[in-house]
Amino acid sequence: MTVTTTLATLAVRFLAIDVTGQPDVARVLTTLHDAINLADFPVAVLVKAKGNTDARLVQETLGSPGLGTHRYFVQFYIFLAGAQVPTPEAAALLEPWGQALMVALLADQTLGGAVAFIGDDDSGELLTYQEGLIPWIDKNQYWGLKGLLPVTEHISTTVG
Repeated sequence: MTVTTTLATLAVRFLAIDVTGQPDVARVLTTLHDAINLADFPVAVLVKAKGNTDARLVQETLGSPGLGTHRYFVQFYIFLAGAQVPTPEAAALLEPWGQALMVALLADQTLGGAVAFIGDDDSGELLTYQEGLIPWIDKNQYWGLKGLLPVTEHISTTVG
């Protein structure tokens, strides 16, 4: 599994987010430099977070199979509306998305077997997120959610 494959597989889960009475995620972007278009909202952006990468190798004896663990974080954004939407309307729009996101992710915590699991195995925490007005690299602000999702991959290899 590569980070690129993880992002593509995770995009399927984001497209499955179901918020009653609201449109589904229309597009999932996997680079920060793709253009954000209000006409496409809701839009999700998934990228590997900078830093916070952990790699370990556990082995029984030299020459035996070892199990490598590659852990990293996916930074995600879900944009729902432009900054011109009044705060009370935006708050009502945002409110159901956190739970809907968790339901979509819990439906497949191994991303079809592509990763060992998403979420933090030690604490049991699936993800962390904030909702509100998010400044973006295009110098605009959008109402939405942003957060971090831990991903753990296991890699089996013979230790030499």
